[in-house]
Amino acid sequence: MRSGFGHLDEVNRYIVEDHCRNPRNTDPIPANDAEARIDNPFCGDEVTVQLKFEGDRVTKISVQGSGCAITQASASIMAETVEGKRSLEVIDISSNIRLMLTRGEIPESIDEDSLGDAVALREVSRFPIRIKCALLAWATLEDAIQRYEASKLG
Repeated sequence: MRSGFGHLDEVNRYIVEDHCRNPRNTDPIPANDAEARIDNPFCGDEVTVQLKFEGDRVTKISVQGSGCAITQASASIMAETVEGKRSLEVIDISSNIRLMLTRGEIPESIDEDSLGDAVALREVSRFPIRIKCALLAWATLEDAIQRYEASKLG
């Protein structure tokens, strides 16, 4: 696994390192309701997200993949942050993470506590080349939710 968090401040680095070394929600969900996989062919990072729903609530999430430390930590943080939330909340959180990473700040309208450990990824915005690493799992999550929503229509 490639490192990538030496540039983060001490507290955020601890959170990111912990999620990288002890990833959460990695057990596959055999009877999942939605699954998506995205890879970044430029760097080789890849993420697979599996979701289990009750109604519109994500009751279980699994994230597997490989890649740099930022990709792995972001995937773990994401899984922990969105489990138990409704689809619209998940999409909202994902959009806020995208804003935080591309702008380098949390929008004033957002309660920072609602983002959980994902706030530790904020400093990644100082390193534009790493933003894609941090967003890969979130994009995969959005894709999985879209697939689930589409399956309910068809």
